[in-house]
Amino acid sequence: MATSGGVLVGFVLVPLTGWLWLDPALAALMAVNILWTGWGAGPGVGRWSDGRRPARGGAGSDRGRHLD
Repeated sequence: MATSGGVLVGFVLVPLTGWLWLDPALAALMAVNILWTGWGAGPGVGRWSDGRRPARGGAGSDRGRHLD
């Protein structure tokens, strides 16, 4: 959400103010935000919260189900 807000702020403020340095400065801040958010995801990325994988064709899956 903050990244989208930063993009919109830059989109509006750069043409209004004429401050061309603002665009790369906001881009750098957005990059830091993305990296910080990704780092906060930490080692749990790619694993299930309880350490187990769901059963094949589990809830919400139509795989393996025959619909007549």
